[in-house]
Amino acid sequence: MGFLSLCGIGGLLLFACGSTLPVFAVAALLYGCYSGGFFMCMTFHAVSNPDRMARNMAIIEAIVGGTSLIAPVMGILIVWSHNTALPLYLCALVVL
Repeated sequence: MGFLSLCGIGGLLLFACGSTLPVFAVAALLYGCYSGGFFMCMTFHAVSNPDRMARNMAIIEAIVGGTSLIAPVMGILIVWSHNTALPLYLCALVVL
């Protein structure tokens, strides 16, 4: 998870600082490795205990659904109130 977190932080920083298509492609690759690995680990952990599998999966889906609604709105509000790179730096801080 440490390596995946470094990929996520690197991808977010490249998104914040990049200006060319190849840089954005590398950033997307790094952040995709982080998010895919993170959710794979969450899903594996949720189904590893058969007695609590349904409850754990429900919690994970609630988190994914909630953040898919809240995160874009919060990102737009932060961009409007500060600058365009601040949400990416905040996300890198959260991943760290």
